[in-house]
Amino acid sequence: MSSGPDADQASNIQLLDRFYGMFLAVGLVFLTVGVPFVFYRKAASAVACVILIGLVVAAWRMSRKGKPQKSLMLFAGGLWLILVALIFGGLPPITTATMLAIAVMLSVVVSIRAGAIYSGAYMLAWLVYVVSSMLGMAPEPYFVGKPIVSWFIGLLSIWLVLLPIPILITRCGWRSRCSEPHWRRRPMEFWSSTTRGAWSPTTRSLPVFGEFRQTSWLRETTRH
Repeated sequence: MSSGPDADQASNIQLLDRFYGMFLAVGLVFLTVGVPFVFYRKAASAVACVILIGLVVAAWRMSRKGKPQKSLMLFAGGLWLILVALIFGGLPPITTATMLAIAVMLSVVVSIRAGAIYSGAYMLAWLVYVVSSMLGMAPEPYFVGKPIVSWFIGLLSIWLVLLPIPILITRCGWRSRCSEPHWRRRPMEFWSSTTRGAWSPTTRSLPVFGEFRQTSWLRETTRH
């Protein structure tokens, strides 16, 4: 089993393959089903779906070229703009769950700092919208979300949050195994190597044992 940066890079690419594949499927469903039959603002919703699909394709291509961290930062930045625009457009704050999923993915693939900065920037933008609404300075709501859309976004976000959990468990298990002492990771190998070293001709164990046998024989002879 391979370990180290190469293994982490390969697991990141595989994780992003599923991550981007899910977002691409969602974008296509929104474009082909949501725009004609569900969304009220059809033109703006279609533009948002096309931007999302293009962003997913560009980031996915970059990830497949061996740059998963840069691809995820590109995708997260573009999606942050979309989510903030939806907030200021009046969409219910169910998109916070999507932000949480992106922050978790950034923490796994890039760093915990990247995930914290991403979520903090999103919450700050949301706070600006809340304060502006209290002061009567917020724009009039443009998007009107249906309950089924909010439910679908929440369901997708839950799945995206759970997606990197197996990768985290695998990495933590491997790293804890590698950090254990040799005698704890491979007890049989340790004891077999210790035994071989104790009875090897290059050690002093056999001469000492021979001297002990010879001394015992001399003592018995002297007594008789």
